[in-house]
Amino acid sequence: MDLLKGLFQSKPDFKHPCTSGECVEAERVCSADDDFLHLMHNRGWRLDDWRRSVLQGKIAGAAFARSLGVRTPRVLFCGSPTELPTAWPADWGEKFVCKPLAAYTAMRGVLLLQRGVDKLSGQRFRGRDDVVELFTNTTTRPKASSILCEELVDGADGRPADDYKFFMFGDRVGALIVVSNRSVPQDYCGTWYNAESPATGAQLTRIDNHGCARTREFIAARSSPYATGSMVPRCVQPPPPLAAATQARLFAAARRLGRAAGVPFRVDMYVDAAGRPYLGEFTAASFHSDWHCAAPSRPDGTPDWCHLGRLWRAGGPGGGLALPAPTIFAKSLLHVKGAKRQCEVAREFLMAPFVGEPGM
Repeated sequence: MDLLKGLFQSKPDFKHPCTSGECVEAERVCSADDDFLHLMHNRGWRLDDWRRSVLQGKIAGAAFARSLGVRTPRVLFCGSPTELPTAWPADWGEKFVCKPLAAYTAMRGVLLLQRGVDKLSGQRFRGRDDVVELFTNTTTRPKASSILCEELVDGADGRPADDYKFFMFGDRVGALIVVSNRSVPQDYCGTWYNAESPATGAQLTRIDNHGCARTREFIAARSSPYATGSMVPRCVQPPPPLAAATQARLFAAARRLGRAAGVPFRVDMYVDAAGRPYLGEFTAASFHSDWHCAAPSRPDGTPDWCHLGRLWRAGGPGGGLALPAPTIFAKSLLHVKGAKRQCEVAREFLMAPFVGEPGM
């Protein structure tokens, strides 16, 4: 962990999000029709919809983004750990990520490798034998029958890129949380913005000064480590703003993905050192549908807790547009289940270098 902490220039100033204002019970401040958390939980991820059932898959979501001209990390390997190269190939570069295909979001299953050394543990991994030993003969990491390795995309100055989580309603951006220092649990923090229609280079308005809305069930469990630990700490000082051209490319990519998805999604993006946007992942149940801090101020200064819920309701009962499935879904992605099929799709769509529109 000390190796990774050295990547940061300074420790950010942050505090628990509920100390910035008050954490309210979502069911008390919004009706069921306007309660974003209720809508997300009951009309979002539970719906049997091709978009929600397919897009949340790491491989399928990335292939979908590439079909729309949005960058994703280049996949270097997908398959059994026993099929990994005995030594890391030179064309993989100095920095890449390897993780279990079935648990790619679990940090305890991720290897952030730079010149063969894991940034999180400091342990050296030379190739196949070391990874097989780690993931098959240990109790400290999840066992993995399939491994995904992909290029590691850094942000400015070689530091881990900030995570831009867009709350999309079609091509409309309802809110944005920027999560900084996301690879260091004790240092990371988030800043919420109202980003419905920012012009190129426009100043984003912060909307997390009133606290957060949480579900009744989540509040009842607040004494558990899970309930408090899963809320992203609030940054007291927001991250430095993006350059105008970079912000324009990032928002254009998020809107393109949101429009194509059609139904409400959280679209996670990040920006590399050259200012180019990448898709991280699609999420239908943001923060497990437990909480949000998107409360823009009304003209009288009071918080509008129902802002995101009204955007959802404006899209109809399912919260989205009646769009046909893109061609890539009909041909390749509707049945991306099981490691073998996922790796087939990864090899077909994600191993080639990205070729897209200039500036994207």
